[in-house]
Amino acid sequence: MGKTLHPTPYTPHPAPTNKLFQQTLILYSLARVQERPSQ
Repeated sequence: MGKTLHPTPYTPHPAPTNKLFQQTLILYSLARVQERPSQ
């Protein structure tokens, strides 16, 4: 019941790193877009 998908009950590395990476990418992209003059 989900133990096959999650062998370890607590895996701190995969999820938070992915979220942090996505947030950083989004923030970076937003900053880049704001830098450009929108005409």
